[in-house]
Amino acid sequence: KALPETILFTTVDGTLTEVARYGGDYSMDNLRLFIASKSGVYLKLEGCIKEMDTLAEKFSRATSKEDREKVLFAAESWAKEKGEDALVYVKIMKAALETGKEGVEKEKARIEKVMDNKASDKVKAKMVKKMNVLNSFSVKDEL
Repeated sequence: KALPETILFTTVDGTLTEVARYGGDYSMDNLRLFIASKSGVYLKLEGCIKEMDTLAEKFSRATSKEDREKVLFAAESWAKEKGEDALVYVKIMKAALETGKEGVEKEKARIEKVMDNKASDKVKAKMVKKMNVLNSFSVKDEL
């Protein structure tokens, strides 16, 4: 069995209960993503904006193009206030408007490919931020 492993617990009526285990890549961003996705606690990742992360998850949960358009409209309004980092969310939403989650997954695969190739450190840093934003489009597990 691979070690080390991180175990996330919760207490329900005074009883300690295991929620999830993590034994993957121990980068700071991956640990933050694991804790946030399993606990519902917001932990800011580089390039992310809390309000936009909330809209990204709503976008991913939307079951119709019309619902996704409503979330996109709200995201465009927030982006005017939040600046350049927020525009990344809007671009992803526009690209995934028709297909929803499939479009997000396709963009994740593209970013991973760019990061695997011999990109410069500057490009890799930009791609890490974009991947963090893309991960905001994942539907979080409920405790």
